[in-house]
Amino acid sequence: MLNYNKKLKGYSRQLRKDMTNAERLFWSRVRRKQLQGYQFYRQKIIGNYIVDFYCPKAKLVIEINGGQHYDDEEIKKDNVRDDYMRERRLTVLRFSDREVFENLNGVIDRINENLKSPFKKGDFMSHYMDHQNVQPARFDQYVLSQQTNATSRGSLTPFPVRCYNR
Repeated sequence: MLNYNKKLKGYSRQLRKDMTNAERLFWSRVRRKQLQGYQFYRQKIIGNYIVDFYCPKAKLVIEINGGQHYDDEEIKKDNVRDDYMRERRLTVLRFSDREVFENLNGVIDRINENLKSPFKKGDFMSHYMDHQNVQPARFDQYVLSQQTNATSRGSLTPFPVRCYNR
């Protein structure tokens, strides 16, 4: 569990209500465990900072920067903040709001590269997927197609539709 400044709770809530358009668009793609079953939180307090998005399972911080982050003073502040996060073994990914608007799929791909498989090494699904050459993000589609094929032949499939370890 990460420490946080309780005095920032009200401000964090306000930031969630007043998200930028870029943050709103990004949130629409990561909320409700849409990325490989990972839970993301928005405007999460970590220490004395509020990060735009945080995924605790992957120890991943996502920052979406507007134009104010590109002057020298703000770059220095962002570097201090990033160092603080790295000291806590968190990975920080920064994207400009322009990247989110113009290349959201590329942003999501970059985040996916930093997410580990939600399946634990050695469990049944991990072993099964290693041998089936199936990507975790596509597993539900694969299972559904296998169930359809199995059902049409009158047999039952040996695995459930959702198999993520939670």
